[in-house]
Amino acid sequence: MCMECPTNTINIGVADKDRNDIAKKLSVLLATDYMFFTKAYKYHWNVRSPFFSQLHALFETLYEAHFASVDEIAERIRTLGHEAPGTLAEFIEQSIIEETPGFNPSECFMLAELLGDLETIIQQMRKDLSTIEKSDIISGDLLVGKIKAYEKEAWFLRSHLEIVEDECEDEEEFSIEEAPKKASKKK
Repeated sequence: MCMECPTNTINIGVADKDRNDIAKKLSVLLATDYMFFTKAYKYHWNVRSPFFSQLHALFETLYEAHFASVDEIAERIRTLGHEAPGTLAEFIEQSIIEETPGFNPSECFMLAELLGDLETIIQQMRKDLSTIEKSDIISGDLLVGKIKAYEKEAWFLRSHLEIVEDECEDEEEFSIEEAPKKASKKK
């Protein structure tokens, strides 16, 4: 910062401690959302299915939405006066969902895993919302918008699973109820 600049303090009506806490929560969301983006992109590339066109397009819609989302979350973190995580190592460390390297599952598992991941993200955002909105309505509003969008995405995934569930009954790896949920990785 140049010596002529009058101040680098942040005075936006949110206490320093609250800004710090919110930035930490948003950093976890950013890392998790980036992990989800990456997984949806991987599935977009690797899906094989009689429903290829629909799933390829669905996964593209998901990764595009989450790519835009990570930018919005990172910019909110910066607005609060903090640096946003931005490396793969940071994202892996902070994410509450996990990646699945070296594994290209069936369409059923792809849908179920993305649904489970979205539900994990939604649950965490709802938990964080109760504390964030008390001190920062703007960051709270950001979460409300994300919850609304992600619940709709979860509905779309759930609806696809209803269609393919019968076809996947014979596959041992598939169960809507037992879709991988990585909430136990929470920090």
